[in-house]
Amino acid sequence: MGTPKIITVDDYEPLAKRVLPADVFDYYAGGAGDEWTLAENRRAFEDWVIRPRMLTGAWPVDPSTRILGTDIAFPVLVAPWAYQRRAHADGEYATARAAARAGTVMVVSSTAFEYLEEVAAATDAPKWWQLYVFTDRGETVEMLHRVHAALIRMVRSGPEAAAAAWDVIIDSCSVRAKHGGELTGPNPTDRAKRGTKYHVVVASDGIPLAALPSAANVHDTMLFPALLRRALVVCTAIARLYADAAYHSAENRKLCAAEGILPLIRERGEPHGSGLGTVRCVVEHANAWLLANKRLDRRNDRLTNIIDALLTTACIFVIANRLTDY
Repeated sequence: MGTPKIITVDDYEPLAKRVLPADVFDYYAGGAGDEWTLAENRRAFEDWVIRPRMLTGAWPVDPSTRILGTDIAFPVLVAPWAYQRRAHADGEYATARAAARAGTVMVVSSTAFEYLEEVAAATDAPKWWQLYVFTDRGETVEMLHRVHAALIRMVRSGPEAAAAAWDVIIDSCSVRAKHGGELTGPNPTDRAKRGTKYHVVVASDGIPLAALPSAANVHDTMLFPALLRRALVVCTAIARLYADAAYHSAENRKLCAAEGILPLIRERGEPHGSGLGTVRCVVEHANAWLLANKRLDRRNDRLTNIIDALLTTACIFVIANRLTDY
């Protein structure tokens, strides 16, 4: 018996039932609970009709569009669906390649978290990530960190760019935390009002590499080691590191030397004219972009992992908005 002719999307379902194990087919074909959401989704699609327009002279037809800043060849995205490897060994990799050939976006399911980086590297085409907020908030934050790192690697793709050493700048900014919460303390630069400090390390081209929160009264030198570790996760190597006197300490300079980094950190008491101001504008711009998120500009969330997630998400948005420049 020959393969039936495919006319509609629904025609694929009986073909899939022939080749997939019963439990796998049932998982893909069914919905959660009493399948109310599945039925509502199908009903919603029935509200839309494609109206054919003949002999209007509209040629060539161009179905391309832009969705949330992403240009695609036609207005259909590949929705996130779980456990694609149960249907085929290539799983999400094949879906990513197919979406790229079609010129559209693949939305990657949270269930692909174990091989997120491999899916991101499968093609250079844009991909979106479906993020579930898990009961373990730390797991959710960790996934955001991995998405952030994958985006940075996409920006710095290519053998030469990937192997080149980076120049980075470290700085911080403070915000008020009127409702208190974790990682808050009296801000010495804001009349001891309760606040939080955001520490940021940025590449010299403005790409935010890492951001960490601390209480406003924690000295900047204390966050330097963690910032450096975060930056080294996504950088092949760092050539020069710029920072103001707030990050100066003998221990921090030793950390840089151990990694082969030239620390251009202004020492306390050093006269002005070091030239640091010519590069500081890059990190100050990054701080302004992060604070454009109103959940960060005035801290209301009380938990550390929420603030960490918001900072990482803001970094992701900054990079995503610049991807089209590369």
